[in-house]
Amino acid sequence: MFRFRLEKVLRYRCRLVDQQAKVVQEAVQRVARRARRVAEIRQRIDHASDRGLQARRAGRRPELWQYLTRYLSRLAQLEQQAIAERVQAERELTAQREHLLELQRDREVLDRLRDHQQQTWAMEQRRREIKEMDEIASIRAASGAVT
Repeated sequence: MFRFRLEKVLRYRCRLVDQQAKVVQEAVQRVARRARRVAEIRQRIDHASDRGLQARRAGRRPELWQYLTRYLSRLAQLEQQAIAERVQAERELTAQREHLLELQRDREVLDRLRDHQQQTWAMEQRRREIKEMDEIASIRAASGAVT
């Protein structure tokens, strides 16, 4: 029966890969949330700009236009902040993906080593079986010649 001596290490590395895959998935979700936040703010800016233009064309009070201008300025700040957060989340995602690839490579090395050792073991088993069969055949041939 084949026994891979590094089986515990392989299982540990598999667990690390699984854990890192979850971390990557969480990072993907963070990036998506940040992107949605940027899109929401952009939509609010567009809506407020449209309302401001409508108010100005309608000749409404200047206070309303001033209020909308301040509001748009604040939304622009929020948008810049959200973009910065999205960029940071994308950087973190890239780093987490690279770490996952590194862990997968480490695991694949052990997988290949196990496969190679298993093939070597199987070939050695076949050689032993052939040798035993040859010995049995030799003994039978010798005993048949003697009788």
